[in-house]
Parts: sequence; C-alpha cells; structure tokens
Amino acid sequence: MTPTSTITYLHPPSLLPVLLLFASLFLLFNTQLVYAQTPTLRRRSAYTVFNNQFYIHGGILPSDNNGSNEFNSLNLASAWPTTDPPWTTLSPGKRVWHHAMVAIDFKFSKGLGTGTQGYILSIGGTPANGPGFWSGYDISTKQWNNVSVKAANIAFIPYVELEGHTATVDPSTGLVYIIGGFDGMLPNVMLPEDINLLTVFDPNTGTLLSQERATIDTSLTGANAIWSTKRGTVMLLGGSRAVATVSVKGLDMTVLTEYKPSTKTWSNITTSGAIPQARLDACAAVSDDGATVIVYGGAADAKTFLNSIHILDLASGIWTAGPPSTGVLSQATCAFHSGMFIVFEGSINGVDMNSLTSNTPLIFDVAK
Repeated sequence: MTPTSTITYLHPPSLLPVLLLFASLFLLFNTQLVYAQTPTLRRRSAYTVFNNQFYIHGGILPSDNNGSNEFNSLNLASAWPTTDPPWTTLSPGKRVWHHAMVAIDFKFSKGLGTGTQGYILSIGGTPANGPGFWSGYDISTKQWNNVSVKAANIAFIPYVELEGHTATVDPSTGLVYIIGGFDGMLPNVMLPEDINLLTVFDPNTGTLLSQERATIDTSLTGANAIWSTKRGTVMLLGGSRAVATVSVKGLDMTVLTEYKPSTKTWSNITTSGAIPQARLDACAAVSDDGATVIVYGGAADAKTFLNSIHILDLASGIWTAGPPSTGVLSQATCAFHSGMFIVFEGSINGVDMNSLTSNTPLIFDVAK
C-alpha cells in the first residue's frame, strides 16, 4: 500500500474537506484491496476460467517443496503484453496443492453462500483438509470460506484428503463431477474405501447427489475432465492408474472415456488423426463454444516429459497436432479463450523444484 502524504492546513479546514477525508480513510481501511503482481512460481496449482477471468490457486513452491495459498486472476478479455500480464492477487485461500477447482455460476450457488456473482470452488488436495476439504471464494465479497457439504440420502464416504483428482461442471445444471484421485495420507497404498470415487455435488443445495466406488473409468489420477457441451458428457483425457511416482504411466489416448449424466453410464470414444502420446499431468482446456479441446505437455511416465500440443475436434473425434513448444512442461495451468490457448507456470520435470518455468506465459494461436 502506498503511504499517504501528510496534509498541513494553513487555516482551519471547512467541514466538507474533513468529511471527505474521513470518508476516504474509511474506504481505505474497509475495502478489500487487490493489486497487480506476478504470481509466485509454482506447480500443481488448481485452475479454472469464469467470466473471462483465468484463476489459479495454491500449488507447490520451488524453494521448500511446500504449499502455496496464493490466489491470482488474469483478465482474458483485455489486451496485455505477453511478457508482463497484469495479474491480480486476490485474497489467499487454503495452503494446498494437487487439488481441483471449478467455477459456479451465481444461479447455481445458493448452497455455497449469499454471494451475488458466483463462486470459485476448491476441492480437496494435500495436505489433509478435513473440514476444509470444500472451500469457496465468493466473487462478490472477495473472501474464502469453508463450505459445509451434506449427503442427500446416499451412503456418504467422508472425504478427508484426496489429491490427483479432476473435476468439471455442467454449465446447464451447475452440477460438479469429481473423478479419481487418491488418498495422500496413505502413500502407495490403494484401498477401495479411500480412493477413486465418482462424486456428484450440487452447489445449489450444498448436497452430494451420488457417490460411486471406483471402476476402470474412475480409477485414475493426473487426468483432465472437461465438460463437452456438444455431447452433454464429462470427458476424461489422459491420467495414470498408478499412485506411486516411480510406477506412473500415462494412459493411451486413442480411446477416450466419457460419462453421460442423463443415463449415468460410461462409454468409449474412438479417436483418430494425430493421436497424442499417452500422458498424465497434462494441461487441458475446452474452447469457448465447446467444440474444441486442447491438450498440452504432461508426462509419459516418471522420467519422460512432453512438449507436444494436440487439438481434438469433438464433432469428428479427429486429433490435429500443433508445433511443439521449445521446452517440455508438466503440472501447469492453462486457459482457452478467444482462440488463444494460454499456459502458465509448471515444471520441466516432476522432481526438481528449481525447474519451474518463468512467469512469461506460453500462448498458442489455435487458428494459425
């Protein structure tokens, strides 16, 4: 905050300037301030796009392999220099990483609070969250709060900690679909009761509508879920069946799986064209019109990191490959807006914390 200069009066001030001074001081100390700042470099942050804003939260810091609570936004509807994007630092959330984050439209947010502009919902992550497993950022008040979640006549498996999961939202209903992940409190131990669920959450009532045990479709980590408005389904891209880092191996992307809420069934989509190499921890985003999905980077396994970018046309199921980036990148954040795919932060390998990329985003022009 910039210090205010001292005001010296040569004559007794009139009442109006005094009132203005007190009003200014009141606003200064009672308004939630935001300011432009380059986000701290980190990886495994959660990200989402809502109302032209690119939000990133949490992640692993490079200095001490610890978690961040930083929360940032970037306006995607305005022009800005690619070497110095005007990020805004918002109120910090939980200190967490390897979590999921989705945006909830105001008309579906009654179960999250009394906010009037919608919410950013953070789901799980590590370290253990307990009562803070669900937390919401009220866009109107610019504050985070824990979200109280109840079960709606289902056998509820309480979440304590879940990491490596993925989540997406049906924009026509507001329902949130949380898929996969594992319990980081039990490293390398896969138990049916604490990993790999398919959970459906209704933010309008604050209730869990359903929760299913793992199947071959939900037993994964490091995948990307996107909502396909063209197909009315949750689509899964990539991921791994393993929890232990040394044994992770990306899933083949020739055949994608999708979940259709209207029938509560899983099915396969066979794709063609320039099919991406098997991968996990990639970055994925869907276009504004819901017709195109982009997948970038990630890792083929614990030692092989990728720099390829692929575009999937959802109508035809055909993949197209774009030119690779100059360096590999995994565990990054990304957004797709106005024909531009924007990638930010991430790591050039999965171990060395000093390998994080610079704060200059990568920008891929889809049309060109």
